[in-house]
Amino acid sequence: MTLQMYDNGFIVLHRSILNWEWYNDKNTTLLFIHLILTANYVPKEWHGRKIDVGQKVTSLSKLSQEINLSIKEIRTSLKHLQQTGEVACESTNQYTVITVKNYEKYQSRASATASKRQPNGQPGGKRGASKGQQLNKDNKDNKENKYIGASSASPLTGERVPAIGDGECLIELDGENHRFPKSWYKLAEEKGWTIEQYVRWRHQ
Repeated sequence: MTLQMYDNGFIVLHRSILNWEWYNDKNTTLLFIHLILTANYVPKEWHGRKIDVGQKVTSLSKLSQEINLSIKEIRTSLKHLQQTGEVACESTNQYTVITVKNYEKYQSRASATASKRQPNGQPGGKRGASKGQQLNKDNKDNKENKYIGASSASPLTGERVPAIGDGECLIELDGENHRFPKSWYKLAEEKGWTIEQYVRWRHQ
């Protein structure tokens, strides 16, 4: 079953999931990741009820269709997830509301900010780079801000993004530590980028 309505955005999945007690249960792991991917990332109204971030309105039969598991397998996997506190379920005779607990753990900072700014779940529109952006030609300032550099085209959006340096942070990606300027967080809010996207662009 194709889930085209969920083809935007990212989740963050830490390698510590390898130590999770249900990781080697393929049905439970598949269902859990599917719920993280398909839960609301912005609040929505459904049949007069507010469905919060991290929640999903569904049913056993619908989940069965979405990930090609039997209803019995779905029921067993949900029981596993409830036992270990990964999800909570509220069922009626018509539907089930599943809440992914600690949903924010699986969202990058940039993705969460972009979701708040875009109620329809779509990434922000392109914004042209400010005209007249210039490099700081003062040698002293350049020494203090090692990461000030010429703008370059981003393969993610085609826009020209300045490399601004007012201090730096470290992020681990693919087993390596990468430096990036703290000021990127403001840029991330405007672009709707994840930190991983930025780091990959900077180190291509």
